[in-house]
Amino acid sequence: MKKFVLLITLISTLGVSAQNWNPINLNSEYNYKIDTAQLITNTIFVDSFSVSGNDSIYYLNRIMTNCDTCSNTSYKLKNQPQFLMRLVIKKTDSLFIFQDSTEFRLNPLKTLGESWMYDSINNTTAIVDSLYTQIVFGVVDSIKRITLSNNQTIILSKSFGILRFPYVNNNYFVLLGLRNNTLIFGEQLPRFWDFFNYEINDILQWKDYSYCGGGAHSSNTTYFKGTVLSKSIIGDTVSYQIQGKKHYRHYNDFQGTTITKDSFNLTLTFIDSISHLSNNYPNEVSNRSPNWSYSPYTPTIFYMENGLQKKLIDFFYNPFMIVNPANNPDVVAPSGFPYGLPKSIFTVGLGECITYSPGISCIDIQCMEGRIHLGDTIGTIYPDSFYGIDVEEEEEIKNEQNNNDLIIYPNPVSDQLSINNKLTIYKISITDVSGRLVMTIKENISVINVTNLPSGVYFIKIDTDIGSVTSKFVKQ
Repeated sequence: MKKFVLLITLISTLGVSAQNWNPINLNSEYNYKIDTAQLITNTIFVDSFSVSGNDSIYYLNRIMTNCDTCSNTSYKLKNQPQFLMRLVIKKTDSLFIFQDSTEFRLNPLKTLGESWMYDSINNTTAIVDSLYTQIVFGVVDSIKRITLSNNQTIILSKSFGILRFPYVNNNYFVLLGLRNNTLIFGEQLPRFWDFFNYEINDILQWKDYSYCGGGAHSSNTTYFKGTVLSKSIIGDTVSYQIQGKKHYRHYNDFQGTTITKDSFNLTLTFIDSISHLSNNYPNEVSNRSPNWSYSPYTPTIFYMENGLQKKLIDFFYNPFMIVNPANNPDVVAPSGFPYGLPKSIFTVGLGECITYSPGISCIDIQCMEGRIHLGDTIGTIYPDSFYGIDVEEEEEIKNEQNNNDLIIYPNPVSDQLSINNKLTIYKISITDVSGRLVMTIKENISVINVTNLPSGVYFIKIDTDIGSVTSKFVKQ
């Protein structure tokens, strides 16, 4: 869960005040939670709009819910509205009508003591009974409290819309954050970059696993553990060059288990998009339509596990299919086991674990299991011994080769420090004697300008394609 606390400048204050008491705006995404919940429970935004005469009609995004009116309690409903209904009609006099099978009305420009009919079906009226200011997402904002004749209250912000809205049993939906085209406030949903944003020198461990049963049983498992050497971002695509060791295990009923260990150097690439499952909001309906006679659906579930926020899209164990389109195409029921469909679990700061079935009695798993970033470990990282690495021996070999292939001169140096280099350099770090980092270069270069460094002793660490070497030099 991301949190943003902004120091608002005049420009950004003008930007948020454009809400101007509107309970909902185009191009804004609102994150709410039920006040008893731990995480964001509802994300609401306008996914399309139209104009009818002088009225603007906003169509809100929808979710999958339980079917409380179905004869079978395992059935669900797709394409369902959230607590702000299915559509909103904005009238020219700034009246907002929230509409689905029922409707309610908000008149945000009403001032203290003014009232209106909020819900005509239940004969519920509303009155503005308090005006005050408070700090909302770091901004001093004007607030209206609207009290309903059923004793429930709605809190409306001039700059951010609905801050609090009635739920059930005296509980409320509370606004945790919002975002628009230019500004971000409060808590945000984890998205693609929260899952796949690794850094150079991170250590990653992932697993590729495949199993088939039926007659003879066989499985293949490859564990990878490597260091991120480089990172490239082009548009929505991020690529990581990773070098390390792998541990391969093969099993079958006839030969038992065989193990091999080897090195690898490969590129992992991830591509962001609007439809990427990692960008789903809570209970968003995910739909995958292979060439079958039905289309499976599943909701997106957010939860916490071992202190980490996760996002689950489970077609593998939790798919639903349309029951009776002629009567109600929104009713879906558990569809059993659809071969080939995935189950994806995204973990913030770690990545994706995906499970799918290529056929009967077969299963494939591709899973990012662990990450070490700046000394902190997320998930599971196996020791180097698992990969057949003798750490002391390997470092001794690397340092010896690096020292022969990397020579820095002159030393002492006054302006240009040269590197006699036979290797590919990924990163250069220079620290002073106190350990303070004074220069970082992420290029394969042979000359470093140290003219601006104060006189003294420095340490230069050079990360290459076969390891790292650290040397000392004197700046005159």
